[in-house]
Amino acid sequence: MFPTVLGLAGAEWPSSRVAGKDRSAAILSGAVDGEQYVFAENHDVPCAHYTAMARSKTHKLVLYLGGREGPAPFYEFYDLRGDPCELDNVIDSPAHADAAREHKQALCQWMTATRRYIPPARGPSH
Repeated sequence: MFPTVLGLAGAEWPSSRVAGKDRSAAILSGAVDGEQYVFAENHDVPCAHYTAMARSKTHKLVLYLGGREGPAPFYEFYDLRGDPCELDNVIDSPAHADAAREHKQALCQWMTATRRYIPPARGPSH
């Protein structure tokens, strides 16, 4: 989003140091095509060392990584068509297995391509 905001402001952005795509021309022309997935991440939230999200028009997948000594990784998956408030985690639902797998693959590809996740440094051994 940052490159798009800079593009809308008419400012240049350091593409080698900032991840993302400048979508300002498409927005200003009214020809926003959209991506199949939107990705986001967060570091050091209360429940995890790292979280990453893949969202499509119909579903949202969130990955939580607890770090070296934290809880095991886990996912949340929501069908936004019937649950726009994200109240029912359907990650284990057989009816949503194909969509969850597709979102997991997309998230993994994004994390690999952008090298977004950096594991926490190991502390001294006890």
